[in-house]
Amino acid sequence: MSFNTREVDIDARTDQGRQRTSNQDSVGRADEAQVDRSLRERYGRLYLVADGVGGNADGADASRLVVEHVIDTFYYDPDLPDNPEERLPAAIKRATNIIHDEANRRRNNMRSTVVAAVVHQDRLIIANVGDSPAFLIRPGQAPKQLTVAHIHRGKNGSKGALAQAMGDEEVFPAKFATAFQADDIVVLCSDGLTDLLAPDEIAAIVTRYPAEQATKHLIREANKRGGHDNISVVVVRNGPPPAVVAPEPQTAVNPHWLLVGGAVVIVVAAMIGAFLLFNFLGADEESPPVAPPGNGAPTIATSAANPDNNPGASIFGGPPTATLAGMPSPTPSPEPPVPTKPPSGPQGPNRTPRTNPTATPIPPAPANPPAATDTPAPPPAPTDPPPAPTDPPPAPTNPPPAPTNPPPAPTNPPPAPTNPPPATTGPTTQPTPETTTQPTPETTTQPTPETTTQPTP
Repeated sequence: MSFNTREVDIDARTDQGRQRTSNQDSVGRADEAQVDRSLRERYGRLYLVADGVGGNADGADASRLVVEHVIDTFYYDPDLPDNPEERLPAAIKRATNIIHDEANRRRNNMRSTVVAAVVHQDRLIIANVGDSPAFLIRPGQAPKQLTVAHIHRGKNGSKGALAQAMGDEEVFPAKFATAFQADDIVVLCSDGLTDLLAPDEIAAIVTRYPAEQATKHLIREANKRGGHDNISVVVVRNGPPPAVVAPEPQTAVNPHWLLVGGAVVIVVAAMIGAFLLFNFLGADEESPPVAPPGNGAPTIATSAANPDNNPGASIFGGPPTATLAGMPSPTPSPEPPVPTKPPSGPQGPNRTPRTNPTATPIPPAPANPPAATDTPAPPPAPTDPPPAPTDPPPAPTNPPPAPTNPPPAPTNPPPAPTNPPPATTGPTTQPTPETTTQPTPETTTQPTPETTTQPTP
């Protein structure tokens, strides 16, 4: 059957790339050239990619002349064989002679590669000089390279200089022929594409998209990966374009902004988490104050009374300082009082609920400290802390006077050890937990023996 252009999908495209200052590639297609339709039907439709050698002079001119002369010779030279499989290599050999003569005329070494494909009826014919490749992409099969790279290899297998190129006095094109089946795709390109995209990647793109979109996607992808060279590609599909056309991909997002956006999301999430955690912990910290749950009286802490608690303070340095820790919550706690230390002696009754502290023998306490002030005595006593908080029988209501009465109390205990030994020993052990509510019971019992013993001496 004849190859009808209405049944094929074709596009040819070239691009300068991102790192080149000029484009030395050229592409050609006979259906866009001024070639008579009858000649295209007779010899087939010709497609080419030529890659001008960048290190040489006039590389762009060399590739352009290759495309022009191969097309012209293939269709119009009467001396060439009529069989397209023989005619294509012959046209390439004749074209290299023309380029060689032009290089001599210009006195330079202009050179170019070429890869050409002829689709004649149901046959595909490939010929090439240099390292520009051609691939056959058949549905259900891996892409197949149809060309031979004419290059010198280094000792380590690295790519070297071209072994032959258009512009040489004589070239020996490599050729390949195969059936061109329905939905087969042939891709011709320069090494600016294959240096950056693998054959499988090329096949995936041209299979998914129509020829025009496929060439754009291939060039765009090569440029995204650096675009170090000129990029040229021709796509010929033996059949209509894909029925389902995928939408044009959006411009690729810069990976830098993806990282920045991800970092912002992480920071915001961390801030939200910290805020929630802070509120959660804050709710726990706002639970009832430090005061014991069952005691309605404020806690009075006495400093400088116990040498063990304040080693730097002298027991003769003056009266202790009483500090009001804070008023209790107006709402009594429903929980039963929990004693902070085991009760001893007369302290038990004072640990009872804070509703009736005045019922204890505390009321006489205010009268005793003033009497004690009349007979100050220098000797120190470890029982200083208890008297300090003894004044607050009405502590819940009158905390301020509490600090004023205790100062003289520390001066009285010298005789205390002689008369009531038990009383002296009891307070000595109590000062350690002075921050608790225990001082109240200790002070109620301690002042009484002190005042009774003072008149005796």
